[in-house]
Amino acid sequence: MVAFTQDVSSRLLGAGAGAVLTGAFCTPLDVAKTRLQLWTSTSAAASSGSCMLRYGGSSCNVRPPGMSRALATVFRQEGLIGLYAGMVPTMLMTAPAKALYFFTYEAMRDSLKPSVGVGAAAFLAGSGARVCSVVFTAPLEIVRTRCQAGDARMGQRPGVVFRELFMARGIRGLWSGVVPTLLRDVPFSAFYWSAFENCKERINPSAIGSGPLAEVGRIFVAGTTAGGICGFLTTPGDVLKTRRQVGDQRSGLTIVMDILHRDGAQGLFAGAVPRTVRVSLACGIMISTYEMTRWALASARDDKVTVNISSLASLSSTLPCGPLLDHR
Repeated sequence: MVAFTQDVSSRLLGAGAGAVLTGAFCTPLDVAKTRLQLWTSTSAAASSGSCMLRYGGSSCNVRPPGMSRALATVFRQEGLIGLYAGMVPTMLMTAPAKALYFFTYEAMRDSLKPSVGVGAAAFLAGSGARVCSVVFTAPLEIVRTRCQAGDARMGQRPGVVFRELFMARGIRGLWSGVVPTLLRDVPFSAFYWSAFENCKERINPSAIGSGPLAEVGRIFVAGTTAGGICGFLTTPGDVLKTRRQVGDQRSGLTIVMDILHRDGAQGLFAGAVPRTVRVSLACGIMISTYEMTRWALASARDDKVTVNISSLASLSSTLPCGPLLDHR
């Protein structure tokens, strides 16, 4: 029971550490990605001859900006708070969600590996773990997306967004967009973990040295590589998910056809660059921080046990009855 509690706590702490680092580095990219996905040839708002990077408004025929320009525009118009919109729900959902995600993945992978092999086990375990994670965090995910979609100066606070959403659409509204999220995330996780396990096996350990830090580096490289590839390929599902979560209640097929009509095939890959960079970094930072934190906690426990045993052995050797720990 003690070992199980320690394992759960190490997973939660590892996920929490990864969540903080991921949020700090990747939230601005997530904001840029969301704004670009909501930018269409007729949905951007015009302001003083230029277009505001937020959802809704009057006609504006300005070409969508790239990632760097999107980040600069958000910062100029809304300040640092705009770049970190949705940070609170991100922090609240990431640690428990990632702990559940990794715990489920590792348990399913280890149980399936002997019968189906590493690749198939990673594919199936990634799919199952992601279903659990998406359903669990859906309310926080929709709050985060809505915070990131609006102008940060307009008072888009997580508590306000949550209350307005619940009052307008009830409990079902909190799980709005869960189907397109599953359509995006389940294939992503299935292919990500398969690619991750294969990348990790193909990286020559001797090329990056030995020891725990070298292993963390190998995990980081495998995570960023697999995450970047899968992040780009699943961008259309992310575009659909974003549209649904900010209030578009049309069917998924209707939304896709509308995007194709307005912006062509490139509309389905709106925000692909910041999404790919963001997902790649997030995957690498998350998995390496998670593993490094677990390793550090396990090493600390082992050192504490060694010190306690050594102290007990020293104490026993001073007793009249001799060394109590000598069983020879």
